[in-house]
Amino acid sequence: MREIVILAAFGIMCCAQTASPTPSTDPGMIRFFAGEWSCAGEFANGKKIAADLKFSPELDNKWLLYWHADRPPGAFKSVAMWGVDRESGKLVSIAQDIAGGVRLFTSDGWKDGAVTFESGSILDHRPSRERFRYERQSPDSFKMTYEVGTAAGWRMGDYIVCSRHS
Repeated sequence: MREIVILAAFGIMCCAQTASPTPSTDPGMIRFFAGEWSCAGEFANGKKIAADLKFSPELDNKWLLYWHADRPPGAFKSVAMWGVDRESGKLVSIAQDIAGGVRLFTSDGWKDGAVTFESGSILDHRPSRERFRYERQSPDSFKMTYEVGTAAGWRMGDYIVCSRHS
C-alpha cells in the first residue's frame, strides 16, 4: 500500500509540473529583431553615435540574445537576454555591459510594434531609473531611445535608428 501512495504522489507531482505551459517570448518580436542591424543617432547634446546590433533567438526561441557594440570613437558594449520570466510572466531584459554593470529591466511586452524595458529591481543598484524603448519604424528598421528618470520625468540620453543588414 505504501508503494501505491508513493507512486500516486509521484504521478501527481509529475503532472503538476507539466500542466502549466512554459511562458514564451512573443514570436512576432523575435522574428522582427532577429538578425544584424546597423545604427546611427545622437546623444541628447547632439553628439553623433553609431552602433552595430545583433539579435539571435536562443533556447528554443524562448529568449532573444542581444549584442550591442558602439562604433569608435564610442566604446560602449553590452549583451542582454530578453525573455519571459516564469514566475512573474513579465518580459525581462537581463543586461551586462563592459563596465561590469548587471541590470534587470521589465516590460509589459511587445505591443503595436514597440517594447519598453524599464529598470528598478533589486539587481539594479543605481539610484536612478532607466528605460529603453524599441519602436518598429518599418519591416526593416527601428528606433531605440535610452532615457533616464529624474524627479521631473524622463530625460533622453540618446537614440539610434537601426536598419537591417541585407
